[in-house]
Amino acid sequence: MPQRGATALDGDAVNTDVRTGKTFYNTDPSGKVTGNIPNVTMADDSQAIPAGIHPARNLVDVDADFVAAKIAKDVVMFGVTGTFDKTLSEDTVDSDKGNVNLDTGAGGYKKTRTIGAGVTIDLLTVTPTFSANSLAVGVAAVCAEGDFNIRLQCIMGGVMVAESTGLSSLHQMTICIGTRAMTGAQVCKASVKNYDSISEDIIFWGEDAGSHEGVGIAAGSAKLT
Repeated sequence: MPQRGATALDGDAVNTDVRTGKTFYNTDPSGKVTGNIPNVTMADDSQAIPAGIHPARNLVDVDADFVAAKIAKDVVMFGVTGTFDKTLSEDTVDSDKGNVNLDTGAGGYKKTRTIGAGVTIDLLTVTPTFSANSLAVGVAAVCAEGDFNIRLQCIMGGVMVAESTGLSSLHQMTICIGTRAMTGAQVCKASVKNYDSISEDIIFWGEDAGSHEGVGIAAGSAKLT
């Protein structure tokens, strides 16, 4: 029974309400209880907020990347207004047209080449230098006729980024366009591949003998500035 003049304990806290290492009395004056709420800190490698008592600190103290310069312009996050603002600008452009010394033939100037079964031949190459992680566009074009199993390819940095359907039996312009993220000096090629199991002929057409093959390659890119 409580002593005269003493105040009866009527606390309702439990150990999960009190910081770890701190003690308190609940309703039993002889029963000291130790709290077990952990002292915790947020980490920059997780989105989870651990349960516990957190010290007063700014979010930038948790993750140094939480700054205005790394938040999109005019976007407000936890009171920080972003200033990150990038625009696309031209990076580099390179192009070339081919020449296979066209012969004078009936109906125009043309040149015939035989492509072996399963063989790829490179028609034209340029080697532009791209800024880091530029978005590059490659365009390959050929004015030719050939078997449907012959296809035009656009190759950038050793990767085929685009391929046409098979060539037509009537001479016409075939174009294929592809994109890829590129960095540094990269070889870009206009190539043709024969997917047939036998050799096939491709006939290139041009405007005049010895100057225009009707094959072109162009590569350009845009970068963030």
